[in-house]
Amino acid sequence: AEINRSLIGKWGPEGKMRVEFGKIREFARAVKEDNPLYFDEALCLAPPTFLMTMALWIGGLGESRSAVKLDLPRVLHGEQEFEYVKPIHGGDVLTFRSRTKEVFEKEGKRGGNMLFVVGETDSPRLSRGDAVPDGARRSAGHRLLQARIRRDGTDAHAGGGRRASHARRDPHR
Repeated sequence: AEINRSLIGKWGPEGKMRVEFGKIREFARAVKEDNPLYFDEALCLAPPTFLMTMALWIGGLGESRSAVKLDLPRVLHGEQEFEYVKPIHGGDVLTFRSRTKEVFEKEGKRGGNMLFVVGETDSPRLSRGDAVPDGARRSAGHRLLQARIRRDGTDAHAGGGRRASHARRDPHR
């Protein structure tokens, strides 16, 4: 992975996302949520992890990854957490921004190093019509793990000791 350390900690440009009932319903089905609150069009309540869809609005893994160029088929999503002040409903417009908060390496137990990229997405403003509630802050932290590479440059998960740069797999399998 290429790392531009000058971008670590710097916020990317703001983006906006309008929350739509159809997308709430699709997301709930995709994550196998069966709570009727997520399917009630009058209530239009979003599941807590719906905020992860913001990544799609900011270009895949988003501006928070601009400091690190990752080989996406080799990325493992390690952890995610959300902080909420108010529920999210259809019709809400979220204003958000992202950054790479931290990048570090650890030695893997099976040899090679693991690269950790910690991203943060902050949504300091939530609007419902013209109202902007006080303290309406949401944040999503993402921790990604780049696949392990042995010291000799081979992929720790690839069969036959293939070179890491050639150990690609179909991400749809």
